[in-house]
Amino acid sequence: KRLSIDAGAVANGSAEVHAQAAQLKPFVRGELVESIKHMLFGFGDEVEPLDETAELMEDLVVEYVHAMTKKAMELATIKGKLDTECFIFLIRKDPERYDRIAELLRANDEFRAALNSGFDPSDEKMY
Repeated sequence: KRLSIDAGAVANGSAEVHAQAAQLKPFVRGELVESIKHMLFGFGDEVEPLDETAELMEDLVVEYVHAMTKKAMELATIKGKLDTECFIFLIRKDPERYDRIAELLRANDEFRAALNSGFDPSDEKMY
């Protein structure tokens, strides 16, 4: 469940933002382990990677996402809103991550354009 947050309201300690944040499902340790195991296998690890490996990866991912989100929120308080530009600014000096996020944002734009085009595959003739 996504939550859009006005950074100005966060800076002011708005009760509304705190109420919205309270509605989010809290992260449960171990929740990502199975998905991470599949990703590890996909990137060449064992068919059944060790639990300890997946748990360590989960810890690293959660720590990274938390740190990036915190930094983005700090930027958002200056800018006035939290958006993708806050995250892009944070990774601007890392060409690999920057290129990847640019690619994902382009793909997202194409996906949205396709959804909004009105195309309905059920209207097409099958030969």
